[in-house]
Amino acid sequence: MSFLLAFVGGFGNMIPYIGIMLGLIPALLLTFIQYQDISHILLVGMVFGIGQFLEGTVITPKIVGGKLGLHPVAIILAILICSQILGFLGLLLAVPIASTVKVLIDEAIVKYKDTKLFKES
Repeated sequence: MSFLLAFVGGFGNMIPYIGIMLGLIPALLLTFIQYQDISHILLVGMVFGIGQFLEGTVITPKIVGGKLGLHPVAIILAILICSQILGFLGLLLAVPIASTVKVLIDEAIVKYKDTKLFKES
């Protein structure tokens, strides 16, 4: 049963906000059924919370940033800024927008270095 819960939680994690609930709610219900104790339920909730915090602030930005060439802090800032401006849509589009901006800036730098103005200085 724990493998199934881990699979549902991990697979559901691809869906922002909803994914964590797909794993958390069944885990809490099964914990309550097995132990009928609030301390075990709180412990399971804390484990999910710590795991979600680490995944959202350390693991995902590092993996995604490494693949896209973006610094993890840039990804976190992009997510925060885009979600404030565009709401839920910004949350989904933050990383593609940030990587597009990075490519545009990199291309602009290459073009600038080919100009006469840059070569003279």
